[in-house]
Amino acid sequence: MEPGLPLYSLESVACLLRSYNHLLAPTAAAPTPDVHSIAWRACLLEQENASLRAHVAALRQEALALRSLLAARDEPPAPAPSSTTPD
Repeated sequence: MEPGLPLYSLESVACLLRSYNHLLAPTAAAPTPDVHSIAWRACLLEQENASLRAHVAALRQEALALRSLLAARDEPPAPAPSSTTPD
């Protein structure tokens, strides 16, 4: 065998490359199931986050209302007239 001559013909190499590319093309073009599951999980988490934010806002409003009720209740009452004062 002479140095510099290819071991395989260009036609056989091209055929091998075509078959290899044919095998890999569907997997390279289509997104993997991991990408789909990650996107689905992200969507669910965004919905849950929005729901939790709304719930937190409602709880804050309730806490403010309860604080105002407690503040109104804690005000000292007006002194009651006592019967021990001299007439």
